[in-house]
Amino acid sequence: MFIVDRIQQFIADPISVLISLLAVLIALSFHEFSHAYVAHRCGDDTALVQGRMTIDPLKHLDLMGFVMMMAVGFGWAKPVPVNPNLFKRKRLDMILVSLAGVSMNLLLAIASIFLLVGLQRVFVNEYLSNFLLTLAILNIGLMVFNLIPIPPLDGYRVVKEILLGHLNLNWMWQYERYGMILLLVLSLAGFTSRIMQPAMNYIFFGLLSLANTVFGF
Repeated sequence: MFIVDRIQQFIADPISVLISLLAVLIALSFHEFSHAYVAHRCGDDTALVQGRMTIDPLKHLDLMGFVMMMAVGFGWAKPVPVNPNLFKRKRLDMILVSLAGVSMNLLLAIASIFLLVGLQRVFVNEYLSNFLLTLAILNIGLMVFNLIPIPPLDGYRVVKEILLGHLNLNWMWQYERYGMILLLVLSLAGFTSRIMQPAMNYIFFGLLSLANTVFGF
């Protein structure tokens, strides 16, 4: 049904679909690039050697995550390979690497909203405005989604490192084993959307209000 809807939407308004596609590719690619870059800075060159420290979307694309991103506004890319044994400070560096992706998404959302508001003082272009708005919303969605503490999302990795030593290893292994299934079930059932939407609205309108204040609107 989703594919049929997208085809109909593309026929009716191909530019909007292409704008969404470009925004998704940018959000996912920069998210994964930031993981690879911070891992490299922390001493792990695994992603660099495998050609993953790049913003080339083809290097990071995960088909299911991409479909989810286009369908419901949040999803995932192919995880960047990380070897914690190469880190200088294993637990702290793992937390920094895990938070790098969502931090990049927040920065992209801030840049998009500030550009959107700032450009309104100069000129208004419908396609550019739609692109910046879509890019902001997708990055906020990707950030909030990845902070959910379900494996293999970044939020789980952060919680795992913080609580390491206090967790039952067998329970943790089982949770990681079935985490993706749990995530897909919750996403398709709309549960993650109900959790995410209030947080996304708060972040989006907070940044929009800040941008309006800065530009004097």
